Formats: sequence, C-alpha cells, structure tokens
Amino acid sequence: MIELLFLAAFILVPQIQCKTGCFIWTPWRIFLFGVIYLALFWHLVDSFRVKYVISPGMLEIRAPWYKKQVPLDEILEIRHIRGGSLKVLMGWSSRNVLNRYRGLVKINCRRGERYLVSPDHPEEFLSVLKNAIEAYQEPSHGQ
Repeated sequence: MIELLFLAAFILVPQIQCKTGCFIWTPWRIFLFGVIYLALFWHLVDSFRVKYVISPGMLEIRAPWYKKQVPLDEILEIRHIRGGSLKVLMGWSSRNVLNRYRGLVKINCRRGERYLVSPDHPEEFLSVLKNAIEAYQEPSHGQ
C-alpha cells in the first residue's frame, strides 16, 4: 500500500509542478522510474518468500532482504494479533517481516526488540514456538 502511494506521489508531483499539466520524459526520469519500479516489484515478489524456522534455541526469520536469529531465551512475550490493524502496522515499520497483513504474531524480546511476523498458520506457529521456548528453558537443558 505504501509503495503504491509513493508511486502515485512520484507521478503527481511533476504534474503539479508543470503549469500545463505536462510530464516530460527526460532520460533521468526514465531511469529513476525504472529503478524505482524494479525495486518495488522485486520487494513485492520477494515479500511472499518469508520463512520462519524454529530450531533448538533459536527462531530464525528468513526473508530475501532480512535475516535475523532470535534466541528463544530472549523472547518475553508472543501473542496473536487478530485482524489487520493499521495502527499496529504503522508502528512496526523497521521490524515488520510480513508476507500478509492478517494473522499477525507480535514477539517482544528482553532487549526491547519487537517483531511483527505473519506465519501461514498463526495459531499453530504460536503453539510450536511456545513449546520450543518451554523445552529450551527446562532444567535438563543445562541452564
């Protein structure tokens, strides 16, 4: 959505500046439009390839543009956010790792880091992640 608004503004600004309503396709504008459209297209296509892997002691977030490993002992709270709240999405721009805007899971960590993820099956993801955290924190693990 933000990408589409950005593109609309990028198209309208030259139109507003030109008193006759003309848009002159200069070589630098053609190049700039091409780079922006390719970057946005790549971002949109790759957004659907986000993977969340729960391994012993670690939650791995794998996306083409972002890779993060979150230790399970750093996770304080995980919860399912129902619906697609725009207020939630606006406040998470730096650590959104989403391929959808519904079925979101919020992860709070000890160091103040917060992540917003969108697994395919949020309820199943929550139960598997909670079980992995409990198993990792058991006394038999050596902590």
